[in-house]
Amino acid sequence: MENKIGIIPNINVSAATGPKEYCILLTDLRAIFVMENASHAMLGMMVGGAVGAIGASLLSSKKTVDYENVDVEHLASDKKNIVILYSDIQKIRIKKSFASPYILYFEYINSNNGKNRKITAAIVPPKEQIKQKKKDGIKTKAINEEYAQNVQNALKNALPQSVVIKSDWI
Repeated sequence: MENKIGIIPNINVSAATGPKEYCILLTDLRAIFVMENASHAMLGMMVGGAVGAIGASLLSSKKTVDYENVDVEHLASDKKNIVILYSDIQKIRIKKSFASPYILYFEYINSNNGKNRKITAAIVPPKEQIKQKKKDGIKTKAINEEYAQNVQNALKNALPQSVVIKSDWI
């Protein structure tokens, strides 16, 4: 049985049809990028590898998943989601960027067709978290740094050591 290890609640991936918001469910075997919000406005743009969210909320459809109780296979079989086996990961990199505080790069081999693939995503704290931390007097830069560090820690806890050692961390 596949065990759930962690969740990264918010990353933004730029796509041809517009920006897409994913949650990453980390199991002991794979990372499942679960689409949470997709803009169909086609107004997303790439800025230094990060999502420029012009119109990101236009024509978007938000779904929420009960990650605690959901069947992992159900998420993995959804064509809107991206499934990456840890054994297929070539490298992960987290990098500070000017346009967005931190960028997550996933380089892997698609197990279906053997092609090299890359996901580039902006690491963006959930809006509710930003709002609460700002109320507590925490500056945006510190909020972003803390969230990126939490993303890194979640990945390091879930990934096999063979992937962790060949990846670039902040």
